[in-house]
Amino acid sequence: MKNFIALIIILNFTISGLMAQTNPYPEGEIKLILNESFGQNTDWLDLSTTDEFRHDANYRESASFTISHDGDIYLVNNIKKELQLFDSEGNFIKTLSKISDIAKYCAVVMVGILDNKYIITENYNRLHIFNLDGSLFKIIHLDYPTYQVVSLKENKLAIYAHILLNGSKSKYSIILKDIITEKEKEIEYYIEDIRKHSYSLKVDKVIIGSSFPYSKHAYMLNTINNDQLLVGYNYNPELKIYNFKGELVSTFNTNIIPLKVEDSVKREFKVKIKDEYYKMGHKELYDKNPIDEKIFPNELPFFHAIQVDNDNNVLVFLYTQGKPKLLASLYSTSSNSGRYLSNSTFNIGDYSLQVNASAKMIHFGTKQALAIIRDSKELKSQFKLVKFNYY
Repeated sequence: MKNFIALIIILNFTISGLMAQTNPYPEGEIKLILNESFGQNTDWLDLSTTDEFRHDANYRESASFTISHDGDIYLVNNIKKELQLFDSEGNFIKTLSKISDIAKYCAVVMVGILDNKYIITENYNRLHIFNLDGSLFKIIHLDYPTYQVVSLKENKLAIYAHILLNGSKSKYSIILKDIITEKEKEIEYYIEDIRKHSYSLKVDKVIIGSSFPYSKHAYMLNTINNDQLLVGYNYNPELKIYNFKGELVSTFNTNIIPLKVEDSVKREFKVKIKDEYYKMGHKELYDKNPIDEKIFPNELPFFHAIQVDNDNNVLVFLYTQGKPKLLASLYSTSSNSGRYLSNSTFNIGDYSLQVNASAKMIHFGTKQALAIIRDSKELKSQFKLVKFNYY
C-alpha cells in the first residue's frame, strides 16, 4: 500500500513537472525584455514620419501587422500609406504596394494572410484583397461597418459587423464571408438597445448621451488551430471554437469571476454627467431626469481582450481595479479543450501595448511577443515594430 501511495505521489509530481515545462506562461509576473537586435537594420524614424497631411486616425492606428507561416512580417503603414514587407528579424525588405487611395479617409488595418495566397486588410466597410506580391486582387464593399475581421481558410473570412436597426437598437453579428463568391453566413449575433446602457436626454430635438462605464458589450475574434475561429463575448465566461464553415466545434468555460463595479465609479460618472449638462445650460432638464443608478452594470465584463499565441494557447486579458495591468488567464486549447494554465501579469515597464485583437498590434509567440510601440503618448510620435522576450 505504501509503495502504491508513493507511486501516486511520484506520478503527480511528474505530471505537474511536465505541465510546468509545457506551460510557457509562469504564474505571477512575466517581465518582457526588449530584444535590441530585432529590426536593427530598419530606419523606423523614416518609416514612421511624414511631411504630408494625415488624418488623426492615421496616427492613432499608425501600423498593424501579421506574420506568414514562414515568418515574414506584412505590415500596414498608415503614415507612409504603404503595405510593407519585413523579414522575420524585423528588417525592412520592401514596399509591396502604395495604399494612398485605400487609406484616403480611414486608417487601414491588417487582417491577415488567407490560404497562403492573399493579404487581407480592411477599413470601416471595405475589404482589400492583395496578392502576396502586393498587387491588388479586389476590393469588397460591405453593407455594414466592421469592428474586426479575421482570416480562416478556403476563401473564408470572419467579420464582426455592426448593423443598424430601427430606433436605438443595433445588431452585432459574426458573419462568414467568402471573398470569391461574396456569399455570407451569419453564425452568431446579439441585439443591443443603447438606452439600456447609457444616459441620454433630448435637447432641442437632438439626443445627447453617454454610455455607462463598463457597459459596452462586444465580441472578440481570433484565428485558432490555423483555420478555426475563436469567439469570445465579454459578458459571457465561455469561449467558443467554430470551424471555417461556421459549425460549432467546442465550448469551454474560462471560470473567470468578474469584479464588482465600485460605487465610486458610479458616483464619479454621475458627477461628471451632471456637470456637463449644467455647463451646457440644461440644469433644469437634467434635474427632472436624474441618472438612475439601478441600471448601472454591477459587474465588470469578464475580459477586455483575447489573444492566441503560436501554440494555440489563449490569453484572456482580465479587468483589474485601479491602474490597468496586462493581467491574463491562460488556457491551452489542445484537442479543442480549454485547460487552465496560469494567471500571469505581463510587465512591460514604460511601454504601452495594444492587446485588443482588432488593432493587430501585438502577436504572442513562444516566450516572445512582437508588438507595435510608440515613443510617447504624443499623437505623432514615432512608432516601431519590436520584439520582447521573456524567460
